[in-house]
Order: sequence, then structure tokens, then C-alpha cells
Amino acid sequence: MTVELVRTHLAATLKDSNLCKDICSVIAINLRRVHEDTENSAKVWDKKHFHVKADELRAELAWALPLSQIAEAMAYSPKPFDVADCKRLNDLLPDLAVAFAGSSYAAGLAPDDPMIAAI
Repeated sequence: MTVELVRTHLAATLKDSNLCKDICSVIAINLRRVHEDTENSAKVWDKKHFHVKADELRAELAWALPLSQIAEAMAYSPKPFDVADCKRLNDLLPDLAVAFAGSSYAAGLAPDDPMIAAI
């Protein structure tokens, strides 16, 4: 969802700064929840003495909290949302080509699916 919002919807609505800021709010809320869920899951792994697994999970989703904080700052900034802001958010996303390479999700996408461009 976050990738689609950043790479598809923000880029398509750059002319409407207020809508872009609303999208940034959704991104911030979504990623804050991802971070909280990740930390809760990692704590469970830690309690079971699977510290390596917990650390791997934290490392895999370490990008979520910083991106949520930046998206929230953009949402509340008096400065109009622009192309540079969109690029900054896009640059903070993980490399999905690596994350989804060979996955069943990527294999199930239609060739004209907008997510193909994101992967």
C-alpha cells in the first residue's frame, strides 16, 4: 500500500498539494502501525530467545519509522508539496526489486499492473 501511494498516487496528484499532504498523512499512519507491529513481533521472538530472528525482522523494516516521520512532517508543513518531496519519499523506500524478486506476489501481477513499475 505504501509503495503504491508513494510511487503511483503521489506522483499522479502533484498538482494538488493538499491531496498530496493527505496521502502523506495516510502513509505516516500506516507506517507507524507497521513499525509498532514489527516491534511487537520482534519482542515475542526475543522472549522465545530467537534474538537473531528478531534482529532480522527489525532490520528488514527499519525504513518504516523514518519514512513515517518524514511523511508526517510533510503533511503538516506549510510548504506546498512538490516533486522534490515525492522523490525524497520514493528514495526512502526499500529496494522492492530485491524484496519481491521471484515472489508469488510479483509473479501474480498482470503486465499492465501499476505495481509492476514499482517492482
